[in-house]
Amino acid sequence: MENRRISSPRWQVFVVFIFLPLLVAGIMAASAQARTSNFGLGLYLGEPTGINAKFWTSSRNSLDFTAAWSFEDRFTLTGDYQWHRPFPNAQGLLWFYGIGGFVRFSDDNGDDHLGVRVPVGIEYFIRQSPLSLFAEIALGMRLSPETEADVMGGFGLRVYL
Repeated sequence: MENRRISSPRWQVFVVFIFLPLLVAGIMAASAQARTSNFGLGLYLGEPTGINAKFWTSSRNSLDFTAAWSFEDRFTLTGDYQWHRPFPNAQGLLWFYGIGGFVRFSDDNGDDHLGVRVPVGIEYFIRQSPLSLFAEIALGMRLSPETEADVMGGFGLRVYL
């Protein structure tokens, strides 16, 4: 039987004790304001789980980045270019699709991966608030060191700063 060590990396401590309180403080300070910024920062919960940032390049396009850890003791970086379209008769609700890539670093065995991904999801902008809720699923293909299909997905909350 394989003996796996259980560890708490420093960046997880950073997220819990520094980033989360700052995010909550930002949400409270901006709660009465509508979204006026093109840059959002928040939490991504799922596989993997971590910190998410979104930068709108136009009213319909964005760059989306996540730095996260996996349940399989791996640290993952993702980056996507996304196209957004509104749902008919649903104010503040958009669906999106995109193309991007990911790099996954293993804590234990050096089994690192490089790949491409295609995310599809929805985002809801809370009325008169700098907050948005989002959910996505991304089909991926690991390209290195071996070719293999991959699925990522999750949901989250973002505050536009």
